[in-house]
Amino acid sequence: MSKYTENFRLGSAVMIVFVILSPAAIAESKHDDFVVRTKELVNQLYPDLSPNLRAVIREGTSWINEDMNSLELELYNNPLQGGVPQPSCWCSSPVLRVHAFFIFDEQGESRLSKFGVAGPLAFGGRDRFAKVVDEHPKWSDAQIVAELNQAGARFGPDHKAELLRGLPTEILKPYIGDNIELLDATFSFRSEVTRKKEATLEWMVSVKSRGLQGEESSYLLVFEAFQGKLKIISKAPPYPNPHPQK
Repeated sequence: MSKYTENFRLGSAVMIVFVILSPAAIAESKHDDFVVRTKELVNQLYPDLSPNLRAVIREGTSWINEDMNSLELELYNNPLQGGVPQPSCWCSSPVLRVHAFFIFDEQGESRLSKFGVAGPLAFGGRDRFAKVVDEHPKWSDAQIVAELNQAGARFGPDHKAELLRGLPTEILKPYIGDNIELLDATFSFRSEVTRKKEATLEWMVSVKSRGLQGEESSYLLVFEAFQGKLKIISKAPPYPNPHPQK
């Protein structure tokens, strides 16, 4: 896996540190496509990101599928000194962490297979409130809804219509396909897979889309409840096409 760092915004892609991979090698390889596309997607989904964030990028190939490229993007604060960004400590924690997996189809086009985001920059409000919910394991769903509303969550369980109206379908089309159609949307209060049933506080939205060759795919989109920010995109097993091309 190769690693290099740069400042984050696409408009000012100046290399700060060179590690292993040269810019020429990047431009000549397929991964240049999905590195740039991942950064573009992050910029569109989180437009309030500071241009002074420092990005550490690690890229490689999935051990499960050699045609699937993996990318990890970590964003760190650059402290200001005299108005000039300064390198932050390498041991500091990233304010945003992104994992993305792209797979190339027969036409050489890359499609997003998995995309996950974590970190206080995007989900600080949700993470803090989740800790409060975890401290009250006996709270009912109705109590959690009341506390969510009081805490300022904009997209709790009683704001489903608002969330669905704001689905970023136009942003997602280049990554998961056209004709994005809503299948289902449910709110998750607590995890059903962890023994402690930790708070999740997120919307699970199922959609299907159509690719360039008419093939259909299904995706799970996960949104947090406070700002409606997209946390996860996950491609499900192939969605059967009821009208295959002959």
